[in-house]
Amino acid sequence: MIKGNIERLFLFLALVYNFPQALIAFGAIKIGTRIRPDEKISNDYFFTGNMISLLLAIIDYAIWRMTL
Repeated sequence: MIKGNIERLFLFLALVYNFPQALIAFGAIKIGTRIRPDEKISNDYFFTGNMISLLLAIIDYAIWRMTL
């Protein structure tokens, strides 16, 4: 459930802030987690960690834009 919420938040922020590159990164990370389907837990950690990292970058950008 948390993974799905992180995905939706990431996609929402990418669309709101007009970051088409974020959608490419999202697709690449999704494909990356499909390479080794036998390691579901490891793939979930990989995906969640990368999504959180990208979300933090978008949030940092949003905060920076507010300070201008």
